[in-house]
Amino acid sequence: MTKRTRDSLFYVFIGFFLILTILISLYASGYKINLRWPLKINRLLQKTGMLIVDTNPSGALIYLNDKPTQIFSVNFWNQNYLITPNKIRNLLPGDYKLRLEQKGYWPFEKNINIQSGQSTFVEDINLFRNNLPLLILPTNTKKISLSPNSKYLYLIGEQAVINLKNNLIEPLLMASSTPDWQWTDNGNKLLVDGILFDLVKKISHDYHSFIGSAANLWQKTDFDGCLYYCNNDSLSRLEADGQTNTLLLSGEKYLTYQIYGNWLFFVTEQANQKLIQSYSLTNKKIGLKLALPNSGEYHFMNDNSQFISLYDKKNQTLYLIDPNSPSQAKKIIPNIITWQWINNRQLIYHNRWEIYWLDIDQAQASLVNRLSEEITKILWYNENDYLIFSTPTSLGTIDLKNGYLTTILKAEEINPPELDQKNDTLYFAGQIGEKIGVYKMLLQ
Repeated sequence: MTKRTRDSLFYVFIGFFLILTILISLYASGYKINLRWPLKINRLLQKTGMLIVDTNPSGALIYLNDKPTQIFSVNFWNQNYLITPNKIRNLLPGDYKLRLEQKGYWPFEKNINIQSGQSTFVEDINLFRNNLPLLILPTNTKKISLSPNSKYLYLIGEQAVINLKNNLIEPLLMASSTPDWQWTDNGNKLLVDGILFDLVKKISHDYHSFIGSAANLWQKTDFDGCLYYCNNDSLSRLEADGQTNTLLLSGEKYLTYQIYGNWLFFVTEQANQKLIQSYSLTNKKIGLKLALPNSGEYHFMNDNSQFISLYDKKNQTLYLIDPNSPSQAKKIIPNIITWQWINNRQLIYHNRWEIYWLDIDQAQASLVNRLSEEITKILWYNENDYLIFSTPTSLGTIDLKNGYLTTILKAEEINPPELDQKNDTLYFAGQIGEKIGVYKMLLQ
């Protein structure tokens, strides 16, 4: 090899070394050569951005523009793909289609934009199981109620309860199917039309035999063990001893009522005028007295809030009254079907097509999402901060932190579901394919 050849090779290697050093330095500084067509001089060398992705559960494959992202390796045969949580550096600015996939879960897709010199965050993504719900009982039931301890499902109108430990049905021996029912003792007992069923001891007690067949609107309070009921034009209480009856109010038509500590709130109808009133169980005096629209169909709702919640089902209006200041004017929320409290001052509710977030103090509602199918129920999953909604043929979720919407089930019929938050499980009555009954569905 001649000296001239050696010198030429030397200078070529020096040139390659300098170019490679410059490229590595630019790459380390966050720059990258952009060879996307059409080529433009002013964007040939661009400062890149970063994508930070996280999911619950972790371990999801990360796809960008339908291609799996890979860990850089000099070994061509070693193809290691990036999974969540992860940071993807040196992405050229522009629009990308992000897809997250994990076996056994619904994929998550979102269009994102990477900006020069900035980090784009796609975090706290909840992935939902992609599995068919389990049919636990063939039945034509449309409405169900989950006990507070998540151990039982009451088949409303079917005179039966499902024991969720073994999915066996436990019949309730009663004369009629009635909407007058209530869970007590944290869900170990069920009060249906004056009959108290102890689901643990598997015994029942019929209060009609002691009080009379005309009694209705039964309510039992766990904090004092008393049983309240209406009988003709009177509202009475059976004391905790099970023997002593106390007449509380009389002379009016009582439509609905609710016990709150030492206060009794009730709705009456007098001379074609409907009123909501409060009665002190301590000093035996009437407090609040407010007129209501006569066309309303009123029910007190036990929604675990700090307010007395009176719902007008016919006019889809919610009245909220502070029990600590019952004489103050009521708060009114119109055009509401079902709702969930987020905290003491905020709730989420829906009308037929839209879901709203409402701040009680500011009296201002913000639109969360608008759907193309009529909404039948919403449930708030407080641990992971997302919302579950049902329509007549689907179940879906909305992540309240970022607004992401995921459809988790399509079926022939889905009735309003019940959520077991502790076990990440959803129960609903409906039809999937040819099978009609009560279903169990794991969420995460």
